[in-house]
Amino acid sequence: MAKKIERRKMIQQGDVLLIPVATPSAAEMKRAGVTRKHQERITLALGEVTGHSHVMEDVDVLEGLFGKEVVIVADEPKELKHVIAETGEPTGEHPSHTTETGSYLVRLQRKYVAPVRSRPAPARMSWADD
Repeated sequence: MAKKIERRKMIQQGDVLLIPVATPSAAEMKRAGVTRKHQERITLALGEVTGHSHVMEDVDVLEGLFGKEVVIVADEPKELKHVIAETGEPTGEHPSHTTETGSYLVRLQRKYVAPVRSRPAPARMSWADD
């Protein structure tokens, strides 16, 4: 019998990207030396300058599945929240997202900021004046 293909979507909230991955079986985890730990609350990313954090609550974490990468396992839909780190209050900067049941690889992304030129660009030649 063919395995059912999961059709879950990636979830992005600011610098955090959750990528759907297949949840390994207990035998696969044991063979690979992966541990599964329950977390009441996990901070996926922390903004040191702005004081906000991207958090999830009541999820399991797979450690060692993809090296140092973190994999979140949600046995039921869970909410990815963007909150003020000290108070836990929503920031309003990013909306909350609800995951589907399953596992997600956590990736941190940074926005590309083009370097500022220290001197003006050279003038372009125009052939129209000839």
